[in-house]
Amino acid sequence: EMYRLLCNLKIQTRLFLVISIAVTGFFVTASIVLIRDNNAARNAAAFQEIAEMAPVVGLLIHELQKERGASAVYISSKGGDRALRDLDLEKVNTDRALNSFSAAASQKTGGSLSQELKDALAAAQANLTKIPANRQDISSLNSTIEQMATFYTGAIRQLMVIISEMGKLSNNSDITKRFTAYKSFIEAKERAGLERATGATGFGAGRFAPAVYNKFISLIAEQDSYLQTFAENASPASMNYADRTVAGASVQEHAKLRRIALNSITSGSTE
Repeated sequence: EMYRLLCNLKIQTRLFLVISIAVTGFFVTASIVLIRDNNAARNAAAFQEIAEMAPVVGLLIHELQKERGASAVYISSKGGDRALRDLDLEKVNTDRALNSFSAAASQKTGGSLSQELKDALAAAQANLTKIPANRQDISSLNSTIEQMATFYTGAIRQLMVIISEMGKLSNNSDITKRFTAYKSFIEAKERAGLERATGATGFGAGRFAPAVYNKFISLIAEQDSYLQTFAENASPASMNYADRTVAGASVQEHAKLRRIALNSITSGSTE
């Protein structure tokens, strides 16, 4: 279904979406491995239950990112049938991740949690209760893409705060570094998703308006910064895995499309 939707877009738009989705997928795969570094923390009972929640939060972030993208397609298509089916399928995945998060959060109320982490959990849960109302606005096309994206991006950012606060609870510098690496990789993945959406806007229009262009280059800079922080804190094994995974023809094609986008400010075209 999504393939047929993409086929209706300009070739540059289609390529940018497909290649960027592939690159974002590499980030997802690699981030799953990164959290395994935290298994060393399991010799500390107080930290164990907190560390175990990190992948649950990460999965919810991932599904919310996907629902944000599917919602953008739905709004852009003005409620097209295929886009609706794709969005409904993604809602099922998000709801499953939400249920897992809610179950895990309900068990994390003990003394091992800092007040900051408790506050972050409460703020995230409060944001997530607004999902049904936002979904209704999207379904009825009463929400713009900008309004929709603002809500989902805010919810995602609040979940990222949880991971940040988790990392602060360890007294082990190596464990703290691994959490920093994991958080940085998730942050880079979030910027990759936003770059995909911003790039699709420019390629779809055949040119990058100044505001879109500035946002595009800002997102690239932020990705680079977070990936640098990841490199400074990840274990050698995780770094090697990331280097092997975020590589290949798709990554090279993505870099090519980036150059076209960056050069469009002088060329005036994305051809």
